Amino acid sequence: MNIVNKLILKKINMLYSDGLLKGKIMPFNDDYYKELSGTIYNTIPVDIDIKYLMPKFKPGKCYDRSLKMFFAMDNSVLVRGSLNYFRIQGDTEGVNHGWVERYGFVYDPTFRAIFEKDYYYHMFSVSNVETITVDEYREQNGKYYDDIKNTTIDDFKIGGSKRIDLVLTIPLLEGIAKSDPEFKARLDEYLKEIEYDEQQVSNHIDDLINKSLGI
Repeated sequence: MNIVNKLILKKINMLYSDGLLKGKIMPFNDDYYKELSGTIYNTIPVDIDIKYLMPKFKPGKCYDRSLKMFFAMDNSVLVRGSLNYFRIQGDTEGVNHGWVERYGFVYDPTFRAIFEKDYYYHMFSVSNVETITVDEYREQNGKYYDDIKNTTIDDFKIGGSKRIDLVLTIPLLEGIAKSDPEFKARLDEYLKEIEYDEQQVSNHIDDLINKSLGI
């Protein structure tokens, strides 16, 4: 990391700390994660992705994670824009970023924090903003949006229409959660809700394959 990048990050850290002290920035809390837990995206409750998976992977998934938050948050707006504070001298554009807005606040999946909108836009010199409301998103992707919103815990229980999908994600999550007791406890809670049994899911897949092959 060159000296310019280090200075930029130092300044951002100072602004972030100042925002916390002034109450203009609030880390995601238990109430917010509980709100996210009501939506399941690709077999995983959104709170698990944002709270536990995000810190374990490199940045760069803000578009994906902000979309998941958008699905989970009522009355929200999906936003894409440029954060020009990270722009290096000579660059013509800032860093492309994705977040969610609601009631004058910004919900940022990378910082996992809620910002007063004016403070956020000033802090990062935001530009090139594009917004998508729920109605606009449904007009373009109605079937996909409705499928996510209508997915429930029951879809992953025994006999559920999406239970077979668990085989692609749950073993991976269990491996990641082994070294994180809090993550493991939350994952175990979810697995208990959906009555997950690895062998039962595997047998179910075998049965479907055999049926399709006429065996």
